[in-house]
Order: sequence, then C-alpha cells, then structure tokens
Amino acid sequence: MAQSELEYNLAGGLLLTIREGDFGHLQEDLFNSGYRYGCLLPFRALTRKEGIETLKNSPLQIVHIEEA
Repeated sequence: MAQSELEYNLAGGLLLTIREGDFGHLQEDLFNSGYRYGCLLPFRALTRKEGIETLKNSPLQIVHIEEA
C-alpha cells in the first residue's frame, strides 16, 4: 500500500501549540502516527526562538505556511 500524503495542520492541536515543549511533542506524536507533512499558521509557539528551533528538528516536513 502506498504511503498517504496527508498533511496535518498543526493549528489543529491548538492547546499543544502554546508551549514549545508541547509543540515538539505534538510533532513527534503526529510523525509516529504516520503523518509526514505539516502545515502551520503563525501561532504562539512560533513567537520565540525556541519555537522556531522545534521546526528545525521536526520529524514533519512543513509544506505550507499560512497567514494568520
């Protein structure tokens, strides 16, 4: 069976996008669930350098960045 190309909008885990640690766990859990692609909006976890760093180490490939 071919691998799905579904992408997850990280804003769907809204409560987990507030703190950087939770944001990182959300990305890992999604990857472990079979997601490989992500979409994001500029949300609170990305307002600090630490939030941006989680994306550099993300197991998800970010394919879309939407405007707020």
